[in-house]
Amino acid sequence: MANYTPITPDNRVEGSGPPDHRWFIALRRVNPFAYTFIIPFLVVFLIFRIYPFFLGILTSFTDARVGPRPGNYIGFENFVEVMTNSEVRRAFIITFQYSIIVVPMSFFVGLAMAVYVNRKLATHTISRLVFFAPFVLTATIIAIVWNWTLQTQFGLVNVGLGMLGLPDRIAWLKEPVLVLPVIAFITTWWQAGFAMVIFLGALQSIPSELLDAARIDGANAWQSFWKVTFPLLLPVSSLVITITLIEAMRVFSLIHIITQGGPSDYSTSVVYYIFQEGFVRFEQGMAAAVGVVLFLIIMILTILRFTLLRADKEYF
Repeated sequence: MANYTPITPDNRVEGSGPPDHRWFIALRRVNPFAYTFIIPFLVVFLIFRIYPFFLGILTSFTDARVGPRPGNYIGFENFVEVMTNSEVRRAFIITFQYSIIVVPMSFFVGLAMAVYVNRKLATHTISRLVFFAPFVLTATIIAIVWNWTLQTQFGLVNVGLGMLGLPDRIAWLKEPVLVLPVIAFITTWWQAGFAMVIFLGALQSIPSELLDAARIDGANAWQSFWKVTFPLLLPVSSLVITITLIEAMRVFSLIHIITQGGPSDYSTSVVYYIFQEGFVRFEQGMAAAVGVVLFLIIMILTILRFTLLRADKEYF
């Protein structure tokens, strides 16, 4: 019978203990001066992120306005107004409609571009550049370019339609029925490159042996993608959906520059309404309350996404 040697502090192999013990050893190894490198970022983060966040929550319980007079505590009156105000309700509905269009479009367009680039055809290098290029542009540039392109009389889109003998006086940004889908299309064209990069990284990490095995078993290209590739992309899909949803719920720049919420408030998003309420009508308390409600809705949607489509779930 082999001799048993008990583990003591003298013969314990460092790092072989429970996870909390290993974390403690790792933290002890960190040079205390290393923490000084995060102090500048931490100070900026606290001043420009954390402090405004909690200040906004406190402001939502007051009747604060822009000016020397401090706001008075009014309890939940602003939140009652948020729930009963038809303009706020309409802004939330428009934002949800916009998100329902943008999230699936960005997801599937980004996935399609990633699959195309991953095939490594003769043009895959230039295609990767062309697909990703819009994402590096600012919202201002995107808005100005598309505002000119979709101009009713001399826009490139209507000029091209006229050359094809089609109706060429379409008011893309002034028709209530068209304005929201058009803004969603512009957003997809702008942000799909980000989804493509995320999907492309996931596609290139899939072992080729799995696809080879599916091919040997007689699976065609579509079956290999649907049965092998797509399940492996689900964790990354979860990330793309979350980021795209949050950005869609926070849409502001394109609407502010292109439509200013028009026509007749048919493109007024929640964040644009907050801007109007806080910096045009100077109702800081009401604007803060709408922002808090929007934050809670985004948090609830994110939690639901984690519940329904967990990133760490095993799919096969």
